[in-house]
Amino acid sequence: MRRCFVPFLALFVFAGLHCTGDPAASNWPQEVASAEPDWTSDSAYLATPDGPALLLGFDFYDTLIAPARLRLIVDQLEANGGNYLRVNPQQIDDSIGVEEVSRAVAHGLLLDTTQAGWAEPVEGPRSFHRSLLAGRGRLAFTSFTQAALNGLRGVRTVERHLDFPVLQPDSVVLGAANPTGARAASDPAGNCLIFIPTAGNVTVRLPDRRQVPRRVTVVGHLGTQRSEVLRPPYDRSFTLLSNDARGGWMIIEVIE
Repeated sequence: MRRCFVPFLALFVFAGLHCTGDPAASNWPQEVASAEPDWTSDSAYLATPDGPALLLGFDFYDTLIAPARLRLIVDQLEANGGNYLRVNPQQIDDSIGVEEVSRAVAHGLLLDTTQAGWAEPVEGPRSFHRSLLAGRGRLAFTSFTQAALNGLRGVRTVERHLDFPVLQPDSVVLGAANPTGARAASDPAGNCLIFIPTAGNVTVRLPDRRQVPRRVTVVGHLGTQRSEVLRPPYDRSFTLLSNDARGGWMIIEVIE
């Protein structure tokens, strides 16, 4: 299984007073020049030696960030599986100095100081999850909230089972009874992933008719998971009841 957190220490070069746009003069003793990473041919994911990888984190380019807050953001990104942070050096308290920037690099974050940004901004967890299932793998929350951190942690838990870059949106997996507004995707091996944004019933239709064991794993909004095995014989369609209003994932994997 591909690692879900990719260090990017080699992408950072320290340079004296280098700016990525045309900001006002800075009192920083140094600034960081961000080298743009490689992308997959469809520009949707990071291109790494281990294959396509998600770029997930926060975009605070237009936000004034105090040193203590940046320290918290960096720590929480690492703890919850984020690997991307976009900041504008001119929006960071000058007293932060090179020390805090160096900490971000040491934590393996891809630090983006460009004006255009490398990730698509998303405003909340539902947009975040739906964008992932639509095949967009470069996403950044614009608000630093616990729900956003939970979203990052939940996705990294899902990655232990399935690879997002090989998933394709699949509306056939969900039946007509879908009052929660769930979204689904599947891969060529017959595995599927469903995001359920709130409590309620969801009708699931397996992507193929094979009567093989399948592992059903539910990942909660905090990244917790529980699994059980669906063994033949079973119906191709069934109803899932989610009683967590904060949403979660359902993973159905074929067991060979």
